[in-house]
Amino acid sequence: MFHTLFIDLDNTLYPKSSGLMDAIRDRIITYMHERLGLEESEILALRQYSLQKYGTTLLGLKERFEINEFEYLDYVHNVNLADHLKNDIRLKALLESYTQRKIIFTNADRNHVDRILKFLDISHLIDKVIDIHTLMPHLKPHKEAFNKALEIAELPTWDGCAFMDDHPANIEQARKMGIYSILIDERSQYQDNLKISSIYDLPSLIPFES
Repeated sequence: MFHTLFIDLDNTLYPKSSGLMDAIRDRIITYMHERLGLEESEILALRQYSLQKYGTTLLGLKERFEINEFEYLDYVHNVNLADHLKNDIRLKALLESYTQRKIIFTNADRNHVDRILKFLDISHLIDKVIDIHTLMPHLKPHKEAFNKALEIAELPTWDGCAFMDDHPANIEQARKMGIYSILIDERSQYQDNLKISSIYDLPSLIPFES
């Protein structure tokens, strides 16, 4: 019996094929080149380092540069959502069918989360948002991020919780902690015994009223 669903945002709540994260990645690269003066090889190396160490480019940039994190996040997320997403009635119906508490658990920031939830018209179906500002300095996939999420959710243990995410590293860490974890793998890139291609397939693993 599950009582709480922890749901990642990007490439999980909506499909990776939407291209939204590709557009945000391009904005990150442009920021690093135009605002910080980095060349392509430096950008690639710094992003790889940052994502591996911190789970986000932002913290790697803050380690090396004096940047305003709010200005950075506003810049990289300044993407026209209508170019990538649609008001998805099917998604709304799916979330409405789950009576469990639904928590967005993401390394993105609250403004980005709110924009997407509002665009998809599902803000009223989400009970809580756990974002980068509430998690820092430890983000997914670090164990500390999961511990903080549990604390913010005011839950004593992960028993009765399910977690879904598109990053295998996040799923791996969650499973090490005994969390029932579902990989969202739209393009079938990974071998995993507990995965679905999209959130629409969630009922195959967690039936309604389960």
